[in-house]
Amino acid sequence: MDVAPVGPAYLPGHAHADTLSFELSVSGQRVVVNGGTSRYGLGPLRLRERETAAHSTVEVAKQSSSEVWGGFRSGPPGVPF
Repeated sequence: MDVAPVGPAYLPGHAHADTLSFELSVSGQRVVVNGGTSRYGLGPLRLRERETAAHSTVEVAKQSSSEVWGGFRSGPPGVPF
């Protein structure tokens, strides 16, 4: 279960909006998997894969748990970096 900060305050670039995400295995079989991202760099697919909706957690009112922008930038909602 991910309950840590978004990432180190000095380098949150590899973070995702995956607060409270989890993975679940039952008898050695993976049931819930948090997929992460499939690529580095810029582009709509990387941004989409870093959003809360792409992780094994809950998104409330279509609001991500962290703001994700650019290829390697993220932070708490509403806090400019």
